[in-house]
Amino acid sequence: MDAKLSRENTRSYSGEVGSGLDAIHMVSAFAASNELILGQLKTAGKGKELEGIKLMLQLLDLEGTTVTIDAGGCHKEVAELIRAKDGDYILGLKGSQGTLLAEVENFFTQVLQMSRKEWDEECNCDYFVCEEKSRKREEKREVWTTQNLEWLPQREDWKDLTSVICIRSTRTIDEKSTMELRFYISSREANAEAQGRDIRQHWGIENKVHYVLDVSYNEDKCRVRKDHGAENLSIVRRAVQNMTKLETTRKLSGNKKRTLAALNPEYRIKLLNAMANV
Repeated sequence: MDAKLSRENTRSYSGEVGSGLDAIHMVSAFAASNELILGQLKTAGKGKELEGIKLMLQLLDLEGTTVTIDAGGCHKEVAELIRAKDGDYILGLKGSQGTLLAEVENFFTQVLQMSRKEWDEECNCDYFVCEEKSRKREEKREVWTTQNLEWLPQREDWKDLTSVICIRSTRTIDEKSTMELRFYISSREANAEAQGRDIRQHWGIENKVHYVLDVSYNEDKCRVRKDHGAENLSIVRRAVQNMTKLETTRKLSGNKKRTLAALNPEYRIKLLNAMANV
């Protein structure tokens, strides 16, 4: 099981300018292989998610897992906590970590100018590429990773840092192309295909959790603000989403399962039992 930690503004309407209320900010843990929400915590506010991430990691059993966190969770304390609990990490890099991002970016900028033979012989880079096409959209994702880190001054500063990763995403929509480079550090050995898959799965939380909550549960339109109402409803929605995912006797959408549960007490108990048996 791989755990994905995500930061989010749970509802854009949970704040209110006139009353001086800020939108609540949550840290969510998502099991990619099971597509289940493992837990969530309210943070002290935007830009203050570190304590929430650390507490969430302390609550989870991380042995044998790979934890992926975006750049907001790229902290030495986070890496140490994950390794102390026998997990591996893949952390997105950000500019606030001294010169680490600049060093990694400079290395891969040079790699991208080389031939594939030079990647193998001079930089010991593992490489993987995949392409997807759907209607007018095409995407090519290339992954480079290496565990030859003698050139990296900060390699001893991060707990069990073993490899660095570069992902180049090239998207073409209606014949208009865009390119994006992203960089990561990891405690795992260099394996471009596996690490690229884990990073790809990390962003699955956007489609499989956040999008579903926004569209199916109208979370972004929720006007509840008083006391702990917004946070409590957020927790209930995620619990219900887990229940509908776990209950597999009916081949229905999540929305239809919720409607059936509202009308049928027996099926409602079945949903609750699905959660209880995890």
